[in-house]
Amino acid sequence: MVELAYSGARSIAPHKMDAVLTYTSSADLKDICAKLARGPAERRALGRKLRRLVVDKHTFTQPAAEILRVIQRCGGVKACVISSAQR
Repeated sequence: MVELAYSGARSIAPHKMDAVLTYTSSADLKDICAKLARGPAERRALGRKLRRLVVDKHTFTQPAAEILRVIQRCGGVKACVISSAQR
């Protein structure tokens, strides 16, 4: 799903996700497909929104930044390694 979104492709899924159209029944899915077939601008906007979500929240940058914050709170890499070894 992440790779699909990163490419900017539009997507629909059977679960709740803000940037993805969701459905709970086959009738809902049919309505979504019909709506998307009629609205190329909406499809593009949805693809851009999903790609932005992935770029902002689900690339290596975010976990790497969190790792660096933890290391800084520990007092540096050496302090984190010593602290972990003492557990």
